[in-house]
Amino acid sequence: MLVSCVGGQDRAVQSVMKVLMAYKASDIDTAVKALDQTKQDMLMKYIYRGFELSSDGYGAQLLVWHDKVRHSQLLLVLCLIRN
Repeated sequence: MLVSCVGGQDRAVQSVMKVLMAYKASDIDTAVKALDQTKQDMLMKYIYRGFELSSDGYGAQLLVWHDKVRHSQLLLVLCLIRN
């Protein structure tokens, strides 16, 4: 059962990677800003999982996604600190 679950997780990661790779670099910031904090956290988990699979050629694009999500999360933290 665990093997099929892991296989399902790998397929999910592959599907998310296909979606992320379909975005133009100029559209990534807008896409990230449209997500709430919980969804950004989930996206970051997929990004890190994608780094593990970076032999598929996702590495450079994932770095862009990582930077945009991290920047968005830092802005949120700064807003919370100011208030």
